[in-house]
Amino acid sequence: MAHPHRAGAVHRSHARRGLSGVVLLGLAWWLLAAGSVAACSCAPLTDDEALAEADVAFVGTLQEIRIPDNVVSWSSDDPVRFVFAVTAVYKGEAFEQQSVVTSRDGASCGLEVAVGQTALVFARTEGSRLEVGEVTSNLCSGTRSLGGEPIPDSFGAPSSPEPGSSASGSDGRWRLSVDTWIGAAIVIAALGLGGAGIVLGRRARRA
Repeated sequence: MAHPHRAGAVHRSHARRGLSGVVLLGLAWWLLAAGSVAACSCAPLTDDEALAEADVAFVGTLQEIRIPDNVVSWSSDDPVRFVFAVTAVYKGEAFEQQSVVTSRDGASCGLEVAVGQTALVFARTEGSRLEVGEVTSNLCSGTRSLGGEPIPDSFGAPSSPEPGSSASGSDGRWRLSVDTWIGAAIVIAALGLGGAGIVLGRRARRA
């Protein structure tokens, strides 16, 4: 017959192992949700193809990248605002200071433009994360740094941007991605199982 104290020790050891496994599983899920688990992949577009697909096309210099205040970001797809100083508009309407919503990381096809860099931006006017006047763009849109490449003659003569600034929807709301909630639930469940294991271990030791 097993000694009660030894049986309790074995039970506690099993409980600790189970807790460690569940905690590691929860942390792994959380890290996957936070990280860039898949690279952006899309077919390259010519400038003319990008112009045809875009609602708005302009040349602008990136002034700043705005990240919402008081927002916990756990996903590479979380939105940020790229604010461009627009100098020429080739399609649609853009403001002198134009906010472009994009994912915060290139792994989720977010724009990869450095502050101070001038770019030819192709954007759409529809998106669930836009404020009125904002546009959205990504790596698959055809947006590119101007560098030494000229604007195609097929674009025609540009128009001037609208005076003033577009909306920039950094509202400071607390927002977490779905994957973050799932990861948090797993960790909470792990803590609950750990607490249950401790209680059972104490009961076994008292028996």
